[in-house]
Amino acid sequence: MAKIYSIDSIKAVILVGNPDFGRCELATRLNRALWPLAGRPALQRLIEHIANQGVRRFVICCSKGARLVESALEIPPYLSVEFRFENLPRGTAGSIRDAVDPQRDELIFVFPAAIVSPPDLHDLIGVHRDKSAFMTVFFNPSQENPEEILQDAQIYVCQPEAVDYIPLAGYFDLKENLIPALVQAEKTIALGRLSRHAGNYRHWHEYLSAVRQYLLAMEPHDPWLGSYHSCDGREKVWIGPHASIDPTAKIVGPALIGDHAHIGAETLLFGPLMIESDVQIHAGCMVSESVLLKGSEIGAGCRIEHCLVDEKKALFTGGLVDRRLILHSKGRAEGRVKRNQTKAHSCFLFEPSGSQNRIDTFWYLYTDLSFSGLLESYRY
Repeated sequence: MAKIYSIDSIKAVILVGNPDFGRCELATRLNRALWPLAGRPALQRLIEHIANQGVRRFVICCSKGARLVESALEIPPYLSVEFRFENLPRGTAGSIRDAVDPQRDELIFVFPAAIVSPPDLHDLIGVHRDKSAFMTVFFNPSQENPEEILQDAQIYVCQPEAVDYIPLAGYFDLKENLIPALVQAEKTIALGRLSRHAGNYRHWHEYLSAVRQYLLAMEPHDPWLGSYHSCDGREKVWIGPHASIDPTAKIVGPALIGDHAHIGAETLLFGPLMIESDVQIHAGCMVSESVLLKGSEIGAGCRIEHCLVDEKKALFTGGLVDRRLILHSKGRAEGRVKRNQTKAHSCFLFEPSGSQNRIDTFWYLYTDLSFSGLLESYRY
């Protein structure tokens, strides 16, 4: 039977990973560990989540861009956090071997840095203990059927002796090398199913999905909201200090609106939606189920659906952008737009190719169509 460990005899190993080359352009510029959630990097929130449950010892394994990751974090003085910078690739298991002191009897918890909704550590300990496992591999549940497993959550609990099966040098992967070595040694590898999806993400599509699920599940007094407060008269809408919202703007939550963000007149916002600090959304826009990073700007009359807008990216007046990553290093986002001119007003007819419209295709800017009528046309 596996030894019973308490929460204060745990070491948390967090694997940051390399910048992504090829699969996601945003991850090439900004490590996924630093993608924000309610104004703070995902890695910062993960450390705080684990520390709030009593863990005090951390090792953060980084490679390229490690100094940027370290400088972006605020580590409380009561935590012991060691940053390990890899000059040569060691693999996931190799990083664990380097992070753990073989002389200390510590239960090893392994987490990915790019995660939005990490699980309760006591639940993980319970599963590992009940299955008398040498290593427990946790899986995310299917969102359609919680009884089914969906994918590896990249969360592992290991006995300290697991490092004896990892070489001191060279590349050694956890799934491809360590687990087969443990199986060959007749050690018990258990499978655990998380109670909810941990919100892992590798690229911007998964990040949007993870933020969406986080916002949908968020409670009114979620401790992670920090300085955000409920917006009067708007259900499940939280705003940061100094954010300004025009009285004519309509917001359907859940939505987070960051510090010093500005929401212009007759704007439509439909959640789940996360707007980071210093974002400017000008009059007559509609933004739906998207994430707008710090300092981005949406010109008057734009329509943004299911997008991730990069930091300090400005979109021009008018136009539809659907299901895109919009980088600040690029020009205006692509999209097919038709414009019909009238004497008094402008009318835009959008025809996005290859996407499913969830909103009426006619979008009137500064016309006589009532704002409430436009709101009713939204098909949620």
